[in-house]
Amino acid sequence: TFTFNARVSRGTYIRSLVVDIAAKSNSDAYMSALRRIEVANLDESYIDKEIPVEKLLTIPTITTNQVKELFQGKKVKTKESNGLYALKRENEILGIVKVEDNLIKPKKLFGNKL
Repeated sequence: TFTFNARVSRGTYIRSLVVDIAAKSNSDAYMSALRRIEVANLDESYIDKEIPVEKLLTIPTITTNQVKELFQGKKVKTKESNGLYALKRENEILGIVKVEDNLIKPKKLFGNKL
């Protein structure tokens, strides 16, 4: 019996890893338990907590007091760098926007959040 930790990439099958380890050691093996202690950038400390929305995103967030204008399809000024952002208001993601040439442009906004 032994226990091990493995840091793996997406698509890795731990059960297959156990079979491979057994084969390399000319032995038989089975896995009696599997416990994920981290997924992406979330660890066990988040199990019983509300997860901040920023922890779930792979792109940065941006806020503006001109959300209504964006939902009307208008562009609004910003000082943020060019790129894709999640548009955030308080603790809610309203959609995806693109910053280009100091302007926030709506890409995909989620329903009527006004």
